[in-house]
Amino acid sequence: MKIIFEHHFKDIPKEQIPRMFDILAGNMRIIAPTGDSYEDDRRIWLVEAVPAFEHVILILDDGQLAGYFQYRLQDNTLRMDEIQFAKPYQGSGLFRRLYQYIITIIPQDTQHVAACANKMNQKAQNILEYLGLQRIGENKNGKSFIYSGEYQAILEKYGSK
Repeated sequence: MKIIFEHHFKDIPKEQIPRMFDILAGNMRIIAPTGDSYEDDRRIWLVEAVPAFEHVILILDDGQLAGYFQYRLQDNTLRMDEIQFAKPYQGSGLFRRLYQYIITIIPQDTQHVAACANKMNQKAQNILEYLGLQRIGENKNGKSFIYSGEYQAILEKYGSK
């Protein structure tokens, strides 16, 4: 498996955007379904989520989209917005490889990490806790938990291995 990491959303080939949604929809329909149709979820994602993308790392395996990681950098904080892997890559060790890559591109002065996890998505909550983040509250609509932690914990976990 040869994995290539590409980033900067403005440089992402537009044909990858529908595949990104397919991976997201496939995962979330199982973990945290919205109750809306695929078409409605896709429309909302394209209108509300995609315009807010700042940085996206595409994870490509021989040209095929294996997953993606969407993030923002703000006030010395890495804000992890979305991480999704296509089903064949879940549990493959790709998560570790992604984070080993992330620590090479995130500015060294980054101090904090922030993320949200849908309350119905226990897997995401477990991952955030594994990364050393702690649950500190809920978002405004009450559907997600807010997590926060120190970036140093991620550096220690994924650096020099």
